[in-house]
Amino acid sequence: MTQLNEIFTKVKDLAAFTTIPHQVVQSGLAQAMESMNAKELEKKLAPVRKRLAKTLKSVQKEFVARDDAVEAIIASLMSGVPAVLLGPPGTAKSAIIRELARRCGLGPHQHGEGEEAQGYFEYLLTSHTMPEELFGAPDLKVLTDESVFQRNTQGMLPTAQFAFLDEVFRGGSHILNTLLSLLNEKIFHDGRSLIHVPLVGVVGASNEVPADPDLAAFFDRFPIRVWLDSIFDSDRPQDSDAALIDSLLTASAKHEMSNLKTSYSGGQVDSSQQISCMNDFRCARAMITLQQHEELTNGRKGGAAAARTNEFLDLFKTLFKSCGLSDRSLFSLKRFAQTMSWLTEDPKSQARKTAHFKVFRYLARNSQERRRLEMDVHDALQRSGHSGVE
Repeated sequence: MTQLNEIFTKVKDLAAFTTIPHQVVQSGLAQAMESMNAKELEKKLAPVRKRLAKTLKSVQKEFVARDDAVEAIIASLMSGVPAVLLGPPGTAKSAIIRELARRCGLGPHQHGEGEEAQGYFEYLLTSHTMPEELFGAPDLKVLTDESVFQRNTQGMLPTAQFAFLDEVFRGGSHILNTLLSLLNEKIFHDGRSLIHVPLVGVVGASNEVPADPDLAAFFDRFPIRVWLDSIFDSDRPQDSDAALIDSLLTASAKHEMSNLKTSYSGGQVDSSQQISCMNDFRCARAMITLQQHEELTNGRKGGAAAARTNEFLDLFKTLFKSCGLSDRSLFSLKRFAQTMSWLTEDPKSQARKTAHFKVFRYLARNSQERRRLEMDVHDALQRSGHSGVE
């Protein structure tokens, strides 16, 4: 069975699809992108889209007033554009990530074995975090026998498929410099070796944006910034407070029940709760990339896709200087917008028609920019004849 045939044969069976090694999936998808067009590939991988849409809705139902955050994180993993959750403690930043990992069949203690990771990696960074805590301790046997420095990466970040780094901007330069290559190129320099990691995506979280100018470049590598406020800080009418509080208490009780069951079972994730897997995200990215490539290389010959691209470019140019955008961010944000549109199952929905506007709401670097961007996006929607962003 060829690698591509294995993907197409097992894609309908989640349990079987989950077990396909990431190297096989990536190699097979590379073949597909050379030999198939976007519509053909989407038809073959139709179960992937359904599972990811179901995952989105399932995770959103677990939280109160966090639909946009869940959508943005899932789109981040699908598109490969790094995202960071920003907001005060207690606003469900960590809980969202852990729930998503659980729905993908990953648990906090399932780091995988050897070079093939089927797991999730989570760590809270501080200014004292050492490289060994993320990348693994030096392999003393190899160092002694062969005089070669390399790390024992088993169960650590370089062998994870999905990673969550809490307080990501607190790590020192000795940590952040190594993270840059993991974030962007998905490679890890291990002594003399260059390792291509199986990482699908990294999500960061922080209680505040970095104040140190030296961290500006690293902050820029998280172009999707999802701000979370307490539900008690919102501008909702007071008569909705009681319902929100009741929903929050109910959701919290459900999470506590789930966490306790996971703890009692030794960290094992209930397989019946799994909806998708990391291979789904790999396939989604291939489909979205191929679709975007075809749209852009066909000269944007009119139609809805061309109109959306032109609207996106107009707003990007408008915000380029004020938001500190870069040439690198143009394609990243376009890919992220395409991903949010692809996540929407109904092609006629308002969410799909306005996804290319919505992405600009995630660029804010501070609270002042948040308010300004809301107005800028609103004005752009009005000029384009849209009523609003869903």
